[in-house]
Amino acid sequence: MLKQLIICIFMVTSLYSNSLKELLNRVEITNENYQAQQALQEMSKKQYESATKDNYPTFNLIGAYENNSKVLKTEPEDIAYAELKASYTLYDGERIKNNELSKKSLHESQQLKTQYLKQEIMLEVIKQYFSYQNTKSAIDVINYKINELDGQIKKFEILVKNDLETKDKLQALIASKKE
Repeated sequence: MLKQLIICIFMVTSLYSNSLKELLNRVEITNENYQAQQALQEMSKKQYESATKDNYPTFNLIGAYENNSKVLKTEPEDIAYAELKASYTLYDGERIKNNELSKKSLHESQQLKTQYLKQEIMLEVIKQYFSYQNTKSAIDVINYKINELDGQIKKFEILVKNDLETKDKLQALIASKKE
């Protein structure tokens, strides 16, 4: 499936570009698998950045205000409430540090996967490009041979009309053209 997708992308981009360099430069833009891998890499980077901030102190500010107009005389009409909490983890059994190391390893792994995928896609594009060039060259060679055989057939037709050659050689040339 991946190979077919790469071939399809190659065919589409080859319509708009002329050189291998242009095709390779478009890999990052046109390949959806590569873009998805970049998104995974960015996600792992954000997770790592978040994990590095887990050891910071936290502050929570909570506030509330309530106005009761229909209350008993013994209850207050306005209620205001505010709370500020600060916390810092002194020791957690290295859980935060291990989580940070885990996220760092995941981020590095995603970076390597992205590089590998890019190289793999570029290699496939290069293979397909040269396969295309080889096929194009083979078609040019076949067309050249056909033109050459057409010229020889015309010469032999003239020679056969003038009884300088036999029809067997002419028919052999026509048969070789059909191959």
